Amino acid sequence: MGKLVSDLVDFTRTHLGPGIPISPRQENLTSLCEQVVHELRTFNPDRVIELRAPASLSAFIDGGRCAQVLSNLIGNALQYGSKESPVTVEVSGTDDDISIAINNREPVIPPDKIASIFDPLVRLSGIEHAPPGESTNMGIGLFTAREIVHAHSGRINVRSHADQTTFTVTIPKKQKGLRCTD
Repeated sequence: MGKLVSDLVDFTRTHLGPGIPISPRQENLTSLCEQVVHELRTFNPDRVIELRAPASLSAFIDGGRCAQVLSNLIGNALQYGSKESPVTVEVSGTDDDISIAINNREPVIPPDKIASIFDPLVRLSGIEHAPPGESTNMGIGLFTAREIVHAHSGRINVRSHADQTTFTVTIPKKQKGLRCTD
């Protein structure tokens, strides 16, 4: 219930204000990913979530908001991906950017749905093999993830083909001109 209320508040902020505020500081992205993956493994003990990340990867980010993005994207992969295949989370970085790729097997998102997947109130329930009626989401998770990534001056995209779907988030390690709350 708390997540639902939080998502609704974020949704309202994006439509009535300057967008989702963030409070970035230097964070270890690897540790953050490990925490989120551990939490999701605990709530989904029958699923395999693989994390591939360097021992440490530092970036100037809002850790709480980035955890929200990870939780939304991995949660989506768990909900809509093949129950028999693992969800993989790959974290990498360059001198300038950090990148997180969340991958799941099956089903492929139809091309006509890709264009609107980050729009608010859009749900993936029309995907073949998706569990009908099991979702309690309102279709704001991917929208919220996109808005948080944009608040970090980053980008998010999705590719879906050959029985595989990958969401990729890229965020600059050092940022300027952010919508900060501090």
